[in-house]
Amino acid sequence: MWPRLINTALGIWTMAAPGTLGYGRPLATSDWIAGPLIATFAIMAIWEILRPLRWVNLPLGLWVAVAPWLLGAHMNARLNGTVAGLAVAMLALSGGAVAGRYAGGWREAWPFKRRSPA
Repeated sequence: MWPRLINTALGIWTMAAPGTLGYGRPLATSDWIAGPLIATFAIMAIWEILRPLRWVNLPLGLWVAVAPWLLGAHMNARLNGTVAGLAVAMLALSGGAVAGRYAGGWREAWPFKRRSPA
């Protein structure tokens, strides 16, 4: 659960960073799109049944890390984006403990029982 909460905070920071650090339009727009997505998927992945959604933050984090270099931002924005993006990507790799299993897969959903070979 802690990696998801930290990713939520990093998503909120990614949204706030353009105004706080004062960097320009192309990178600010990228952060304003990626930040809410990171926070949303991190919050949804807190619940165990939705845990696989944490993988969406891996490419988002890598984009946040690479975008300042591709979009020509100044050094503060580059450092911020690289650190925050790599942290999001690394935390997305953290699976966490599985407390229980849910449902039974297709065997439970299929209405017919298997017949044993006679």
